[in-house]
Amino acid sequence: MSQVTNLSKDFELLKEAVLKAGEIAMEKFGSGEFKSWLKDGNEPVTEIDLKVNKSLKETLIGARPDYGWLSEESTDDKARLKKEFVWVVDPIDGTRAYIKGTPDFSISVALLENNVPVLGVIFAPALEKFYEAAKGSGCFLNGEKVEVSRAKNLAGMRLQSDPGYIGNTPRWHHPWPDINVSKFQSFALRLAAFSAGEADAVLAARPKSEWDIAAGSILIAEAGGILCDQNGEPFAFNQEITRLHQIVAVTSPLKEEFLKIVNARVSKSNP
Repeated sequence: MSQVTNLSKDFELLKEAVLKAGEIAMEKFGSGEFKSWLKDGNEPVTEIDLKVNKSLKETLIGARPDYGWLSEESTDDKARLKKEFVWVVDPIDGTRAYIKGTPDFSISVALLENNVPVLGVIFAPALEKFYEAAKGSGCFLNGEKVEVSRAKNLAGMRLQSDPGYIGNTPRWHHPWPDINVSKFQSFALRLAAFSAGEADAVLAARPKSEWDIAAGSILIAEAGGILCDQNGEPFAFNQEITRLHQIVAVTSPLKEEFLKIVNARVSKSNP
């Protein structure tokens, strides 16, 4: 069986697993009838995060037991570092939104081949938006092919970022032009929206993890956009340290001017 055929089967498996996970997430969405608590100091998690994670792992690793696994809600098994294929999973990205009963949360799953994303799905079940991409096949939203925005100027652009972060005037040596700033609670969903031309750029206000951006990375690449750090460099995946810094998603026409402002922050320690 060819590798292309294998990836095609993996893609169908991935989509099936994420759709099932979406059903699980929606069972109690908006009800408040679930347990939640804080982990790692101040990060919320719910029993639904764990239930979705369990379902995804049972389906994906159950069918591909030789693949590696990296998930926000699983103990990190470093055996993944030596695997050719690795699932990278955020069972519910935007847990705060899920707890509040707002729809801007998502399920984000990517498949890496030799540490490079080759398949990706980001599903926002409460918004009924299913973003998907396979390497070399384009990016799709609910079955329709999509591309990144064609915006050519920063002025007036739609930026997915923290409004308070962007509006903190003393932070920026070069102030932003008049732009529209908003954000989904789910960072993965921000990247997905960018891939579909629903936003013109994304800027992270703080560090993220591989599971926040792996699926978005392949979506953006297939939609014609750029995901990089503040120096314009791509990210490496399936690393021992999974924390990532200075995350930017931008189109080619906007990249130079956008990064010029980003690199002119007064403080670069907490992007």
